[in-house]
Amino acid sequence: NASVGNGKAVTASVITLTGADKDNYSFAGTATGTGNILPVPEVVYVNGSWTGQVWTDPDSTGPATFFGYDAFATIQEAVDAVAVDGTVNVASGTYNITATPGITINKSLTISGAGIGSTVVSGSAKDASVANGQDVLFNATADNVTIKNLTIDLGDSDSDYDVGIFTPNNGGIDNLTVQNSSLLYAAYGNPVGEQLIHLGGGSGATISGNTMETASGNSTLYVGDGSNSSLTINDNTVAPVS
Repeated sequence: NASVGNGKAVTASVITLTGADKDNYSFAGTATGTGNILPVPEVVYVNGSWTGQVWTDPDSTGPATFFGYDAFATIQEAVDAVAVDGTVNVASGTYNITATPGITINKSLTISGAGIGSTVVSGSAKDASVANGQDVLFNATADNVTIKNLTIDLGDSDSDYDVGIFTPNNGGIDNLTVQNSSLLYAAYGNPVGEQLIHLGGGSGATISGNTMETASGNSTLYVGDGSNSSLTINDNTVAPVS
């Protein structure tokens, strides 16, 4: 019974035994019992310092409930777990991203940090070969995505990330909001041109209240091949790389 609630009949398969003496035992087949089925969380929390066993409470009296349910150590895990139109709250700390693409957002949601300089999403640890078209730190492929209250740092060399926030060309991604954040370059002269924000196409994008550092030959805001309409840009501060 997949309905949310307590005391539900549960059948588990593909069971893995763990522990120091696990090799002394074997198990095949399924196990049945009763359990509680929780709803997909509408609010989840990220803290890079959280470790531990799944289904333990990582913050005691804090807002998170269970590690692996509404509490995670990485932003991507939280994005994957949260409900559509939900919120991912990212605690203070530096979150080093190395995957290509970095963080893929494939549903409507809000990612909210603890403030500029407090929550830092950084590509400086990537240091791998450039894969054009994939070296994007935030890859937004869904409508109604909001990213706010954090610092986005592409990295310190041309082998880090090319694009801070990316929507695909001709993708028709609507209502992207980037708000109250700091977006940073650290490298000059990338041969394909670094971009803090790349709008591939869509309507209703809002870029507001941000601080953006740009470098010669690169773009603060790049409007791509798709059709963009109803674009709002206000109260941003743009300056050369310090």
